[in-house]
Order: sequence, then structure tokens, then C-alpha cells
Amino acid sequence: DPEAIDLKHYPTLKFGLETAVKDLSADNHILFDSEFSSGKTGIPINGLVWMGDIAFMKNQIGKKLDAGFSCLKLKVGAQNLEEELEILKEIRREFSADRLEIRLDANGAFASHEALKTLDRFAKFTIHSIEQPNQPGNWNEMAEVCASSPIPVALDEELIGVYEPARRKLLLDTIDPQYIILKPS
Repeated sequence: DPEAIDLKHYPTLKFGLETAVKDLSADNHILFDSEFSSGKTGIPINGLVWMGDIAFMKNQIGKKLDAGFSCLKLKVGAQNLEEELEILKEIRREFSADRLEIRLDANGAFASHEALKTLDRFAKFTIHSIEQPNQPGNWNEMAEVCASSPIPVALDEELIGVYEPARRKLLLDTIDPQYIILKPS
């Protein structure tokens, strides 16, 4: 029984053990019968693009598009906001929202009092979603951002270290994000 061993501080091991136990009890070792598990389709993922100057980013974007990506995730919040907005403007000049889906990942870079104003500025560029716009740990502030943001919000770092199911449910009920980022680790 995977629950008999306290692995909450080792999520990768816990994920592996839970998956192995489910695999042993599954018919033909198929946990979830789907087109993916039968090898008919893949799982679409986004290509990660690190922020830099426009030439650097266009080069990365070109490589990702050549590799077949139609959805890119750009890191934001580490550079000057005006430069990041200019980069998004340049990207949208060349790549319409029909051709390229853009997701942003702020890694908690925006102070709660400025997050919504910043997200309003990003929204002009047809953004699919933004991960963790403000620092984790203040659920009420994050709930306000999720409720008012012009861009759907995805939780990422906010979920780290929330091990107990009841606490996870409370977090999600309190913040009510549009998306969550799940990672086995």
C-alpha cells in the first residue's frame, strides 16, 4: 500500500510507487484507456522560450515552430516590463494567435498590488494563460487575481508542498484558478 509509506516529501518516488501499484492492478497494464495509451496520438505540449532580446527570442521561436510546436511558453517578469511587452508585440506582428498560442510563466514575479495592471497590459497580445503571476503563499491575493485577471491564471509554485488532500481542496476552492500545472515531481 503506497499510503503506508510517508513519501510526501518525495513526490517523484510517491508518483512512481502509486503508478506501479495501479499498473499491477490494471487490465493489460493500461491505467487509462485512451488514444494516447494506444499510441494513436501524442500529448501536445508547449515549447519553452526563455526571455531575451528580440533576435534571440525570434530565433528560439523559429526553432520551436520548425520542430512542430504551435504553442509556446515564455518566461516573463525577469526583465524590464516594457521590453517584455515589446517582445510580445514583435512576436504578434509575425505570428498571429491562429498560428501561435502564447502562454506566459511569471514564476511569482509580480507584486500582488501590480499583478492585475501588468496582466491587463499582457492581455493585448492574445495570451492563453499565465502561470503563477504573484508569489505563492497568499491565497486570498491569488484568488483576487484569478477572479479579475483578463488572462486565465494557472497555479504552479502555489501547489508545491501542499501534500494533504483536504488542504489541496481548500487551496483550490479558495483560489479557484482557471488552470493548474501538474508535475509528477
